[in-house]
Amino acid sequence: MLEKGKKVGEYVLLEKLGAGGFGEVWKAEKRTELSVSYFALKFFRPKDDDVIDVEIVKKEIQTWQSLSGLPNVISVIEANKFEDYVFIVSEFAEGGSLDKWLKASGGKAGSIEEAVKIAGQILRGLEGMHGEGFVHRDLKPANVLLKRNIFYLADFGISRQMKTHSKTNSTAGTYEFMPPEAFEKNPSVSVHTDIWAVGAILQVLLTGQLPFPQDEIPSLITAILMSEPEPLPENFPRSLREIVKKSLQKKREDRFQSASEMREALRNVLTPPKPVESQTFSQAATIEDSDKTAKYQIAQTHDWREIEAEKERQQKFEEGERLNQTERLKQEPKSRLEIEEAKRREEIRLHNIDAEKLRQDEELERQKTGAKVEKILDKTIRSKRLINIFAYVTGGLFLSLLIAVFLAFIFDSISPRSSNSNNLSVSNKPSNSASSQSSRSVANANSPVSQEIESPPLLRQVSQPSSTIHFENSRENLKGDLIKYYLGFSLYYPKDWTKATTNTNFLDISRRSSDEFPIEQMIITRYESLGTMTLDKANFPKFAEKSKQYLKKSFGESIKVISEGETTIQNGRWKVYEVKFQSSGENKEGKKMTLWGRRLWLPVQRAGVQNGFVITMLATSFSDTIKSVDDVGIQGDLANILETFEPSQNY
Repeated sequence: MLEKGKKVGEYVLLEKLGAGGFGEVWKAEKRTELSVSYFALKFFRPKDDDVIDVEIVKKEIQTWQSLSGLPNVISVIEANKFEDYVFIVSEFAEGGSLDKWLKASGGKAGSIEEAVKIAGQILRGLEGMHGEGFVHRDLKPANVLLKRNIFYLADFGISRQMKTHSKTNSTAGTYEFMPPEAFEKNPSVSVHTDIWAVGAILQVLLTGQLPFPQDEIPSLITAILMSEPEPLPENFPRSLREIVKKSLQKKREDRFQSASEMREALRNVLTPPKPVESQTFSQAATIEDSDKTAKYQIAQTHDWREIEAEKERQQKFEEGERLNQTERLKQEPKSRLEIEEAKRREEIRLHNIDAEKLRQDEELERQKTGAKVEKILDKTIRSKRLINIFAYVTGGLFLSLLIAVFLAFIFDSISPRSSNSNNLSVSNKPSNSASSQSSRSVANANSPVSQEIESPPLLRQVSQPSSTIHFENSRENLKGDLIKYYLGFSLYYPKDWTKATTNTNFLDISRRSSDEFPIEQMIITRYESLGTMTLDKANFPKFAEKSKQYLKKSFGESIKVISEGETTIQNGRWKVYEVKFQSSGENKEGKKMTLWGRRLWLPVQRAGVQNGFVITMLATSFSDTIKSVDDVGIQGDLANILETFEPSQNY
């Protein structure tokens, strides 16, 4: 019998936290000579007709131990047997469950912001789980725990696994938060199972009501299978209503396809659609490259109503929903309608003129660039022909010279240093790789050909660091121009970082604080390249100047460019062009902070390849490892990620 003060191994039971058909949950302490720690012990006792499959329980415990350390996931410490019980030991969450929190809060969150924040923390936990190949399967408020004002996923399916051989076995999960496919003849489980559950939890957080409020189990299941969920009231932001609606779609393919996608959509509910120019970080700020793809949201302080109004206004403009506007204007004097229509036509005309001018400028630049490349290639071909002719004519003399040197070495004992002095090389500068040394040693240092030949370093096999997630860019996960301008690469990033859903960048990963404020971030996109550092050299200052202008537009005059120029990364493996910058201001809570950034342009070192990498690394002074702009990409997580970055060589 379990009771207060009872010793269970190294743990002493202090307080019963809950009980149910599965067993009991207790708060327990573990004392050593130097410390006292608190844990949650969950005891399972099988019923008479149940049989515990120890191997299945072991497997489930090992699974959850492997997930320990992921963001927003309660860590499992160990599992054991005690008397007639099987028990697991996990972190103690002093705030109790989300279910308990809701009851104390009147059944729902106090604001939209609070509801979105809680749902975002749940989704962040799911991102890690799904990334490791696991699905929660029984997500509900009772299985989400509050620890130090942050919500964590818990309840690890042990009770379901213990009933594998039970005579009363049924579909796993809690009916109110289960999707339609869970009630099929052959129930299926996927990441979409958890997406549905988050949608149901979010509706409870917002309204205090379940999407399917039926009390009787048969009618509840029928409603989930056949009926539409209760919609959010009209006074909620439209984008938020759409998110809840999408997460509760009957067909899995119509829901969000990942926790990251849903989390990004929720983040955008409280994020303005456009950057607001400011000299502080208390408003949204965006960094953009010359191709207008890389973006970095600094902070938000706008009221959601203001944000939603701005988003709806922009969306109506982009979607061409002018019909409703025209209907409203019909109620006004005709002169007003004509004035507004004239303004609209003038805006369109000016926009078309600007777009056509931009297109013509880009076409002219491409023609100039093409002429330069053609001239270089022609020069290279002519140089090669001259070298071949020269080699043919002087072949006999060169062979004689080799024989003479060989005989001199045998009979006159010529030293190695003397011999090496006759070797030919491309340049007096050290080479970046073994491959580049071997490929260039055949050309004379004064040869015009040698100055244009560049090659990438040898491809590495990078071992996966511990506690990291592997990312490999693939066409299957891209859309639009990203497919057209695809660049292959791979890297590893820490498990406590998150990957944002993006249609404009190859990759956008970041480490954020508990209140979603960015601490460090890396964005990888592309630029229009000629293939090598030599060919791109003339254009790098232009790219840098465009970046400076976007930085000033985003951050105001507080932005400061520290330095720019050519450098190398990965101990000299890759040559890059770099811009370092920094700015200072305040976050949304009024705390002073500094933003540091590095932007790298990296050509793939193959002439003719028209795409190169743009790597933007950002860090704030809230980072515990970055103390200046010189530390960005040199210290901490950003340095480790950059070190594992490996471009493909299949171009």
